[in-house]
Amino acid sequence: MSARKACIACGIVELDNENRTNNSQSRVVETELDGIVCAVGPEGMTRRAFLALEVVADVKAKIEAKQKEVQRASRAKELKGAGEPRGLPVPTETEEFRKSLHSTIEGVAKAATRAVREHIAKHEEKGRVGAMTHESWLEAGTAFVDEGKCAFCGQSLDNRTLVDSYAEFFSENYKVLAANVKAKRDTLAHYHKGDYRSQAEDIIRQNETLYTYWKEAGQIEPLAFESVDAAIEGMETAARLFEAVFVEKQGNLTEAATGDDVEAAITAWDESRKEVVRLNGVIEAYLAKVKALKESVDATELPRLEKQLKMLQAAKRRHEDETVKVIKKLEAHETTKTRIAKEKAKAKKELNEHGRLITETLGKTINSYLGRLNAGFKIDYREPNYQGGCSTRPPAWIKSFAFLMMRQRTIRIRASLKTCVTSTSIRVESITRRSRTIRAVNHRMKNSKAFVAAF
Repeated sequence: MSARKACIACGIVELDNENRTNNSQSRVVETELDGIVCAVGPEGMTRRAFLALEVVADVKAKIEAKQKEVQRASRAKELKGAGEPRGLPVPTETEEFRKSLHSTIEGVAKAATRAVREHIAKHEEKGRVGAMTHESWLEAGTAFVDEGKCAFCGQSLDNRTLVDSYAEFFSENYKVLAANVKAKRDTLAHYHKGDYRSQAEDIIRQNETLYTYWKEAGQIEPLAFESVDAAIEGMETAARLFEAVFVEKQGNLTEAATGDDVEAAITAWDESRKEVVRLNGVIEAYLAKVKALKESVDATELPRLEKQLKMLQAAKRRHEDETVKVIKKLEAHETTKTRIAKEKAKAKKELNEHGRLITETLGKTINSYLGRLNAGFKIDYREPNYQGGCSTRPPAWIKSFAFLMMRQRTIRIRASLKTCVTSTSIRVESITRRSRTIRAVNHRMKNSKAFVAAF
């Protein structure tokens, strides 16, 4: 029986050594895992919380989206004040040009109209080509007509019939229409002189800079306009066609401008203008995204967004192959620790039962004999704590397995003398029998196996 108990005690020592080694290796794995949690997890995340993270579907895409939100929130003030792209200059409505070309002057007498037309036709070949049409030149001269002299040649007016016809022909309605046609030609001049192209290209360059900025700052994909140059070229071509028909209109304001050349100019302008409007619609849609982003960003949301990003990154890292290997190592050490604890508990139970057997049976018998011999000590059994020792020193629980409590006694001896009587107390430190017993016990405790076998 004693040999078996000694074997159990040695097994506990071996379990302690195995447990110590397992715990040392487990701490290395725990340190590695804690480093991962600290690196990717939000502040304050525990190892337990990290291990409990579940798989997140499409986690990479969600991390990218959350990173964009974090970036925008961190630059909220900057984004709210950033520039916005602009649309291209919108050309004049096609209908306005159509109305000007088809306009006529009502109320002008046929006689006055005929007189002016005949006079222009009579002198048209003799005149020189200039910036103004003959009719426009005559209209401008009527402002200088007086009662006595011709405003054009300075001669005396013996016959005012033609001058009166001028006054009737170049009426107030005529002047309004003439001003309208002249304004349309001024508008067209911006196109064939390159002013419209220059303005549009400046806006395009500015927009391209803003597209780059919003791509980097707000992750808004930039616009790519391959047809912008074609749209500008189309407007310039349409303007040249319109210029030709408006020159004819300016030379004959009283009649509507019609014909294939007029319709071709109107169609070219209308199609090119629609393309510009379409491009501006694309820019407006992009601008709506920019404005929505500006309204959505809030610097106060940054801490919450950063934590959400960290949680997603931690969930992704939790289920990566390398991390799973580390976790499995830790789980293996925990399994070993559980197994050791169960085996040690079983061994402790057997030793405890054996110890109680000694104290309840043999212990009582031994103490009875010690009392008869007046040994001055007895055996007092205490429950062992089973704390492990090292390979060179017996565990503490082995020494406490049968701890001896020695009680010293004081013998008071009275001595009488003739001259005086004194009482002397002599403390007896040991007696021969007690000394031999203690030395035997101490000798056995030097070796744990021999000590356990003695019981």
